[in-house]
Amino acid sequence: MAEYPIYISGKKSGRLWVQRQGLYTVFTAKACGTEPIFLLVYGGGKRALLGRMLPRGGELFFSRRLTKNDMRGFPPVIEYAGELCPEEKDAPPAPSQPPPPAKKDRSGDRVWYSLQGGVLFCPEEKLIALPARLRDKTSVFSHIRVINGREYLVFRR
Repeated sequence: MAEYPIYISGKKSGRLWVQRQGLYTVFTAKACGTEPIFLLVYGGGKRALLGRMLPRGGELFFSRRLTKNDMRGFPPVIEYAGELCPEEKDAPPAPSQPPPPAKKDRSGDRVWYSLQGGVLFCPEEKLIALPARLRDKTSVFSHIRVINGREYLVFRR
């Protein structure tokens, strides 16, 4: 089990423990304080958000299990943990560009964006479309739509 310091407002205020449990990596943290904070791990010039430390028993507590996939983008070597710095909170978010349009349905009035796993998303109408690979479609027939020649189950988000 690895142990790292937690810095809150520039002071060493607690500990973060990292432990492997099978396919998971378990993060457990305790720190002084009563106000919830966002806990990040730092190392090698990178940072990654773990989650929110919440008050429990007169101190801040955090516990979370992550898979290897969940930990993509984490620092390869953790040096310490800490709260989200005030200058990081006030910084404007990085501009995000929407993905290019992927598909249009046969009527051409909706623009669908591709997500992982063949899922489609229509932000204008807040619709999500899942590929329909069902043998018996009678129970969900009202939700099935054909988009670009393929059947999808369409739901409101």
